Amino acid sequence: MDKIKSILQDKKVIIKPIKRQGSWLEKLNPNHSGVFMFEGTSVKLSVPRSGATNKLIDPLKDYSEEAKEHFCKILSLKEDDINIHKEPNFWTRQKVTLNKHPQVLNLNNIDDVIKYLVLKVNTEHIAPSWNDKFARGTYRWALVNENEMLSDANKNIDYKQACYEYMGKYGSSQSEMYDFINIYYLDKKGAIPSFNKDTRVDYLRKHFAELIDKDPKGIVDILGDEQYPTKKLIHKAKLYKILTKTKHKYSVTGTDVVLGTLQETIAFLEDTVNSEDRIKLSTRIENIEEKV
Repeated sequence: MDKIKSILQDKKVIIKPIKRQGSWLEKLNPNHSGVFMFEGTSVKLSVPRSGATNKLIDPLKDYSEEAKEHFCKILSLKEDDINIHKEPNFWTRQKVTLNKHPQVLNLNNIDDVIKYLVLKVNTEHIAPSWNDKFARGTYRWALVNENEMLSDANKNIDYKQACYEYMGKYGSSQSEMYDFINIYYLDKKGAIPSFNKDTRVDYLRKHFAELIDKDPKGIVDILGDEQYPTKKLIHKAKLYKILTKTKHKYSVTGTDVVLGTLQETIAFLEDTVNSEDRIKLSTRIENIEEKV
């Protein structure tokens, strides 16, 4: 790997808090100030030590000798001052305070560069990018390149546009809205909205709009999922009590036939060997809907 040649760079990095879904507080109130951290609280991070050697991890390990010399020159330091094998040293004195609010680091500013270097080696608590934010359960903040943020923002706009196009096409259909919302929650954990097949379409549209704000990519992933028609079939079969779901497994109502988990049931219905069973299931659903 090539060493970084310049200590100062014309770019910005955002320290962004990672808010994980599913906490008890978030379930009670997603907007509660304590979902990530309580207002007024903070955490101080310093340069960590290697578990193998108990020596400080060198924040400048990825930088060239020229960049290190420039770093020392800007801060009027001697080369020995940044030597991790000699303590105390420059790095033992550095601490970065983080809280629940995002912070912007300008890597053209040496003070911000120092913070960035300290955070970069805190691999236990700091994700190297926003895409890696859930790669480790201990990550609490992510170092997000400004260009990465712009790219993600543009992707989010595209996802939302696709969602609104779907709503424009099917938003007036109570059955389409109801089916999609239920399919969305088929493999989601947590509470499922208490809608039923008679729920007014305006309530369903309102919830769909909330999902667009919360998880536009999740909606697009489902709409583009090749298994969507099969998931829709399973949802309708459960709705009309043709299939029964007990815990995480589906079975044929009134029989001892267990199809298995959602993925196992999908696999069964999409297997060409079982095409006759799929046709029978579809026909039963159509017959019920004709009578409704």
